[in-house]
Amino acid sequence: MSSKIDDPRVLFERWFDAAFLSLFALPDGDGAIAGMMVALPLFERYIHVKMRAVGGGWTFYQHLASELLLSDAEEAKEFWTAFRHGFCHAGMPFEEDREKRALPRVSLSGGGPKLPRKISAPNGPHVFLLDPWKFIFHVRDIYRANPALLTQHGQAPLMPIHVA
Repeated sequence: MSSKIDDPRVLFERWFDAAFLSLFALPDGDGAIAGMMVALPLFERYIHVKMRAVGGGWTFYQHLASELLLSDAEEAKEFWTAFRHGFCHAGMPFEEDREKRALPRVSLSGGGPKLPRKISAPNGPHVFLLDPWKFIFHVRDIYRANPALLTQHGQAPLMPIHVA
């Protein structure tokens, strides 16, 4: 006889939280890149759920800018292109967008901010500063506080675990 696990809290803990904690346990922050590759799509899922809940009017990048305290939708698009598209499509942040325009550089540091902050480097390019683990745990905390968010994405329903 098989059973089905479909409790969003249990599924979040098994699929995502256990992985985050295992990656966090690696020495010298070495699991942060893999952690970002998991946290960024989860954050995207959260933004889509939030957009659906509040209705039309704002674009994805406007919601992203608001949630991440970025200056505007264009800055949010730069961040998302460098980070989410870079990490999830190439395993590292992108340095250029599809039109070959330079994106801000990325500085990941344990002393960085929880949410991305764009600064102008002296005599150099713009840079996004971020502490990857603070960001990962920010995303983690969103779902730990409300695991039902995992069930609210229309195009990617939460899959249960079937146990034999």
